Amino acid sequence: MPVQVDLKSSLSIGQLGQAAGLRTSAIRYYEEIGLLPAPERQGGRRVYGAETLEQLKRIALAQAAGFSLQEVKLLERGLDDEESAPQRWRRLAARKLGEVDAQIARLRKMRDLLHRALHCECTSMRACPLLVQGHAGTLASVRAPRRMPSRP
Repeated sequence: MPVQVDLKSSLSIGQLGQAAGLRTSAIRYYEEIGLLPAPERQGGRRVYGAETLEQLKRIALAQAAGFSLQEVKLLERGLDDEESAPQRWRRLAARKLGEVDAQIARLRKMRDLLHRALHCECTSMRACPLLVQGHAGTLASVRAPRRMPSRP
């Protein structure tokens, strides 16, 4: 359960992680990949402000919506100054929605195939109508798509 944080105080990495519900290694990783800016240091220790906690909340929201960390970087920072953050969010959300719709369609086909297989009464796999040539398109359409690098 996230901890209540006084938004006027500085947070150590442990306090930030506890407040955000993250491991400190995740916070360090986000810094390493440039998702979070390098924090201030006091006595060699990382010190964070409330803005970092808010940024972690935005990152968690974007991940819950299915965005990869690379896409979250685009959402947070963008590629240029010509597009406002809300415009960028809408554009990337529309693209992600298309990807999710395609996944849903693929999952429905998988579900239908599994239901048919569950009720199959074949005595051998060679005689199974699910595997005959007529279903080759169905089988190909339920394979997981290859991961292609995301492009903005």
